[in-house]
Amino acid sequence: HSFPTRRSSDLVRFVIRERASRMLLGIVGLEQCVHLHRSCELGYWLRQDATHRGLMTEAAYAAVDFAFSTAKLNWLVGIVHRENIKSQRVIEKLGGAERREDCFSLDAVENGVFR
Repeated sequence: HSFPTRRSSDLVRFVIRERASRMLLGIVGLEQCVHLHRSCELGYWLRQDATHRGLMTEAAYAAVDFAFSTAKLNWLVGIVHRENIKSQRVIEKLGGAERREDCFSLDAVENGVFR
């Protein structure tokens, strides 16, 4: 998958669907990409009735893996509201480190392997 052109700031979005019904439960994507820095923001949302099942953590991990392994990003940032503890936990589970009160960085790549 190629990095977005300078005109497009979104790299990719993945949908999260319930296996049996195929009902849309959420989206995770790489957004607000900056071509010069090969960086993006990790964005996501999940229906309230789909929480507490680990779906977002699983989907976000797949998006992060895609970001570093396939899209070859140098930097990935997750910006979450300071009161959104669930979103903060997702980023932390992915190995993100808090940089500011509202910004977590997922720039942990060593020898091309996300840790």
